[in-house]
Amino acid sequence: MSHTPYHGDIILEFTAIGSYVKVTAVDVNTGVEASISSAKNVSKEDMKQHAIRRLHYVMKKKGLIADDSSNNTKNGNNDLIV
Repeated sequence: MSHTPYHGDIILEFTAIGSYVKVTAVDVNTGVEASISSAKNVSKEDMKQHAIRRLHYVMKKKGLIADDSSNNTKNGNNDLIV
């Protein structure tokens, strides 16, 4: 399992759409959100990590977190999975 560098609270929403699952990650502090879609047979943990990585990418592009935070420190999030 890969760890994510950001330690803020993130809400995750999983929505089944046909043979795919849409996963939306929302940063609680900023309201920034990012979504990914995945095949249903992918593990929930892999979907979660992909969505969080996408959220970090979006936040970096918006200048909300530093680019140098890409080290592999342990994720301390208290994620709310919906």
